[in-house]
Amino acid sequence: MNCPICHSLNNEQVYKKLSQSITSDSELVNFPISNVICFDCGNVFNETGARNQVNKFYADDYKLHEETKKAEFKYFNDGKFVTHQDLRLEILENFFTPSNQGKILDIGCGKGNFLLSFSKKYKKWDLYGIEISKSAIEFANQILPQATFYEGFFNSKIFTEKFDLILAHGVLEHLESPNVFLDDMLSCLNDDGIIFIEVPNFKLNSADLFTYDHLTHFTKETLLNLFNLHGIEPIGLIESNERLPISIICKKTTNKKTIINHYTLLKKLTDEHIQINESIFQTYKKINDEFSKFGIFGLGEIGLAGIQHGKLDKEKIQFFFDENDLLVGTKKLGIEIKHLSDLSKYPDLPIALSVSPCYMKNIIKKLDKFNTNYLTPTGFEYYNSFFENSTIR
Repeated sequence: MNCPICHSLNNEQVYKKLSQSITSDSELVNFPISNVICFDCGNVFNETGARNQVNKFYADDYKLHEETKKAEFKYFNDGKFVTHQDLRLEILENFFTPSNQGKILDIGCGKGNFLLSFSKKYKKWDLYGIEISKSAIEFANQILPQATFYEGFFNSKIFTEKFDLILAHGVLEHLESPNVFLDDMLSCLNDDGIIFIEVPNFKLNSADLFTYDHLTHFTKETLLNLFNLHGIEPIGLIESNERLPISIICKKTTNKKTIINHYTLLKKLTDEHIQINESIFQTYKKINDEFSKFGIFGLGEIGLAGIQHGKLDKEKIQFFFDENDLLVGTKKLGIEIKHLSDLSKYPDLPIALSVSPCYMKNIIKKLDKFNTNYLTPTGFEYYNSFFENSTIR
């Protein structure tokens, strides 16, 4: 198929075709995926997965962290835990100061969590959101009755308004046609308006090779290639080797640029992702073979892929452990999620790690306080080499 960024048909397989996959909301599904790399721009993408099935998947199957209505991601930032939405607002304000009033549109607004955080500080702004998940929109309407929400897929024909700020957090990677999406977004933006886009960084996300509904595996390089085609100019970009998302604040210009071919970089990255996934699976098999019961720290996709690929026996998993108190007490795959601090009650329980490699170093420090038995894959800090020449603003 055509590359979602440059439209080239010149690509090659980078990982074996899989008959099973994981959704980005951590569900095990019996759907195939096939990852390829574009020879002409270096973009790595899933040529099957949710393609041609997005309507059904996002309307009917996508759960959007529904373990609890208030569930959302949290990050450890500057010595304290903050919600993903509060951190996003802080990032936005580092590069853009919202005026006293205006119009904001959140595309893929989920349960309205960012709009809620934004509205508490910028009370005179008109709030708009659009989201494909029916259950998420129902919750958004409950917490923000003053906002205008639309259920469905975004396109510019829905809106007669022009917006001063448009957000798309965790959206681009799900789209079959990101070029069409950006054209529509720009047509809804005021000339001096601001765009805030966030995508998971493939440099840190080896498990993305198992992900059914992530159709494009963006890095900073391939994301900027996409923006160059549309005359979208970054005014602030945050790429960190310690945090999974890339955050980018942009404005529109008339200055379109040619794209750069990053094939060599992305091919090397993908090959190393495949190696680390196999290394993680080896640690899973060792834990699974040696112990009758074990716990899993983290709710990342790699652990679920380990279960799906027969490296971890689900019946042997006693608990999941996590630090997000919005998820603690709920269940994943029918297994209770406990807080990390509860590990002290199970000193003899071995632990498998289900997290991105970029989080392993900090997690190891925390696990060492409990003197628990855990295994880590070899060479898990490999991703650092892909940030050596990265400009972080």
